[in-house]
Amino acid sequence: MEIADHITLAKTYITAALRLEEMGIHQLAAEAVWGAANLSIEAVRHTRGQRHGNAREKVRFIGALDDADGRQQSFSNRFGIVKGELHNHFYTNQLSATEAARFLTLGRIFVVQMIAIAESPSPRIGRS
Repeated sequence: MEIADHITLAKTYITAALRLEEMGIHQLAAEAVWGAANLSIEAVRHTRGQRHGNAREKVRFIGALDDADGRQQSFSNRFGIVKGELHNHFYTNQLSATEAARFLTLGRIFVVQMIAIAESPSPRIGRS
């Protein structure tokens, strides 16, 4: 998959997550946001000339985005929420509806930020 493919699919997953959340299916919405996050990270990685990365490489890549971003976006914290709360929720179903809604919102923000970086004509942060 290429940058545009990753972005398109990430947007599809976010749309699906919103619909699932509206139906009260937070567990599956959480996993859709997790999938969108991974796709959006891959889109950004591709803009830097990097190919698909494993989980450890993605964590390092997100950390590098934090280090390079003078505005202190805290991408690592948001990615940690997506992975630690939302991805885990898919398996454990331990979040309340209120907690799920809060973390789903934070996850969507992360995905939108990654997509914005990937779609930027001249990405300024995290360039290798």
